[in-house]
Amino acid sequence: MSQLLPWAAFSALRAYSLSSRSRTWAALVFALSVVPLGVNLAQFFYGGTGGVNDPIYGCVATSTITINAYARYMLLSWSQTLHC
Repeated sequence: MSQLLPWAAFSALRAYSLSSRSRTWAALVFALSVVPLGVNLAQFFYGGTGGVNDPIYGCVATSTITINAYARYMLLSWSQTLHC
């Protein structure tokens, strides 16, 4: 997760230099660049992800999301790709 911060800072510096030193654009680019970090942290905070140490397969990812919520998420994400 900490790998996103250097890229966000670099992107913000690029936006700052290319937009004639506009701090507004730099702040906007930085804020949008750290959105994935916030999403990942929210998943860990709310317990959406986890893992189990299986003796045969090793570390296996688990999820506490219900089948109905997953189906709604997939339907929404699929419908968003059709509009683009």
